[in-house]
This record gives sequence, structure tokens and C-alpha cells, in this order.
Amino acid sequence: MSNLKTCSRCNSTLDKSFFGVNRKKQLYKTCVTCRGKPAKQTDTKKNDVDQVENEIAELYRKEFNIDYRDTSFAYFSEQEQIERYAANLAFWQRLKRQCGNDNLYNRRKYIEDMHGRLVSMLFFKFAYRPQMFEAILDRLDNLMDDGGC
Repeated sequence: MSNLKTCSRCNSTLDKSFFGVNRKKQLYKTCVTCRGKPAKQTDTKKNDVDQVENEIAELYRKEFNIDYRDTSFAYFSEQEQIERYAANLAFWQRLKRQCGNDNLYNRRKYIEDMHGRLVSMLFFKFAYRPQMFEAILDRLDNLMDDGGC
């Protein structure tokens, strides 16, 4: 009876010979069969992130009539760029405020990440054109004052 041990994973009661010995010279908690199986992995986190991304992409598409993941190339005048960047910042800031203390961690994290990426990209892109960056921020303030956010 003393040679039996219960596996913590499959709950089988097996002889101690089915349990290997670790480097501390103690028996493993799981049997040889269970240690050989890969750990159960759930794709729920990936599915949650995909769901959040698709939901936000739909909101973005409704507001701007384009997909924010689109990588196509186009030329815009300086005024158009100012308007587009300011509207984009306003969109992400509005989403960030709406989710506030939301319990949906994946949604809040995704929105904060995308907003941070946009701000970082603006700093990098307009580092040598501070007047353009200031114009974008002024337009953003105007959008926020007008009730856009």
C-alpha cells in the first residue's frame, strides 16, 4: 500500500515506479504518462483579443469609412493630414475614456496600446516639424471642445 501514489493531474492511483524523481530526489507530482502530455492550452485569450480587435475595427470603419489596419499608401495635403491625425487621436481618446474602468481588460489594454502607438508615431514622424505637431494638437483641442470627444 505504501508503494502507491496519486497523480495530481489525472487522479490515478499508481505504483511509485510510474513517477520519476526530480533533482531534489523527490517523486514528481504527476505520473510519467501525464508529464509526457503537453499542457492544455486554451485559445480563449487569443480569441478575446481577436474579438476586441474586430469590434474596434468595425467602430473605426463606421467613423472613418476605412480599416485602420489598411497599409495602403496615399498622399494628403498638410491640412488633410492635420485633420486626419487629429480625428484619429480623438477617436482613440474617446474609446479610452469610454472604457475607463471597464472590466474588459483585453479591450482597455488594446485601446491603450493603439492610442500609445499613434502618439509615439506622431512624436517620431513630426519631430522635425513641431509646427505641424502643434497644429494637430490644436485641432484635437478644437474637436474635443466641439463635443467630438
